[in-house]
Amino acid sequence: MTMKIKILTASVIAVLSMGSVIAKEKPADRISGGARADFKQGTLVIPCVKIANSGDENLEGRFFDVVLKQRGKSLNYEVVLGELEDEATCQPAIDAMLENDNDSEDSDGSLEDVLGAAVEAEAEAEAEAESEAESEAEVEVEASDDTDTTDSNT
Repeated sequence: MTMKIKILTASVIAVLSMGSVIAKEKPADRISGGARADFKQGTLVIPCVKIANSGDENLEGRFFDVVLKQRGKSLNYEVVLGELEDEATCQPAIDAMLENDNDSEDSDGSLEDVLGAAVEAEAEAEAEAESEAESEAEVEVEASDDTDTTDSNT
């Protein structure tokens, strides 16, 4: 899951840093409302994406409305549109969502709590799988040891 988030983040940043996708002057706002997915058309619309850690001063901290299009029948999406959005539009919406989402682990909107928990859960699952594989290998070794002693007694 963490890898998918990193890949999506890298894709969004790569497309937003391309001049051909971003309008140089802010056009009339074509995307409004909340995030949505249309599985029939294979599109994801995500308004008010705040850019962080892009390495590009022109993008850092700015907001974009983003449209992603599904590639074939896979779960891979590519950014097909990134429109600059006003902070004055996005920040109040983000603040309202953080205030009203009482059951979220992402209490400050940074995803650090959520991503940290996802990474920990992934590491625990991997450790458990390794432990099970080691246990199965030990059982196989014990079984082969029993077979060897039986064969030597005959």
